[in-house]
Amino acid sequence: MIKRDTDWRAYPIGTRAHAYNGGAWLRTDRGWQWNGGGTFPTPGADAIGYCIELPENASVKKKLK
Repeated sequence: MIKRDTDWRAYPIGTRAHAYNGGAWLRTDRGWQWNGGGTFPTPGADAIGYCIELPENASVKKKLK
């Protein structure tokens, strides 16, 4: 797991952003999906950005400013 270091939209499909209260957001081709529920442009505020899980062999190129 890594700390968030880029814009939410730059993460590859399959990335998981764990929420502080349990559960996780999953990056899909349509945005970020909450635990198999609705899909949104970015994860909700409960995804604190300290528990980002990248899919195997993935990398992120765009950094936060």
